[in-house]
Amino acid sequence: MRNLLAFFLFLSVFFASFEAQAFDPPARPKGMVLDAANVLDAPTESKLESQLKTFGEQHGPKVVVVLLPSLDGETPFDVSHAIFQDWKIGDESNNGVLLLVGVQEALAAGPNAKKCGCIRIHVGSGLEGSLTDKATFDILKKHLAQITSGNLMLVWLPSSMTFWRKSRISGRMVWRTKAGRFGSGS
Repeated sequence: MRNLLAFFLFLSVFFASFEAQAFDPPARPKGMVLDAANVLDAPTESKLESQLKTFGEQHGPKVVVVLLPSLDGETPFDVSHAIFQDWKIGDESNNGVLLLVGVQEALAAGPNAKKCGCIRIHVGSGLEGSLTDKATFDILKKHLAQITSGNLMLVWLPSSMTFWRKSRISGRMVWRTKAGRFGSGS
């Protein structure tokens, strides 16, 4: 009995330590951009904010950008997931998109990085059929060198989003590149 009690005490302390180490999301900003790393100048942040708001109004999906000074050893997936869930990005159909950049990790990766544990596009379940993993991978791959070289102005983001539109044939949302369709969804 004593061993069983010691085992349960060990388990409770063990799992409590994981709970204490979980990423604590920052407070949600009033707008669509959180520049906690202070890398965007005011005009750029304002322009990006306006573009993201307009995009959401015209196309539906809510896109939020989060620039953190560091991911503090957490994975981009864990951080983006925690923020996405805490902020409830998107509407009741879960059609939100979160672009997360860990600035310290991006700069440490350098401009020649082939991959970096510093950036993630987190897609709500309502868009997973439309904005596929391949589409987000291709978007990030195309712009990784800019991000890891310190160009965090994100001027490419709105142009990457302009390919989101309704298919004339099916009426469903599709994410396109100049090369063609990435995916479709309801």
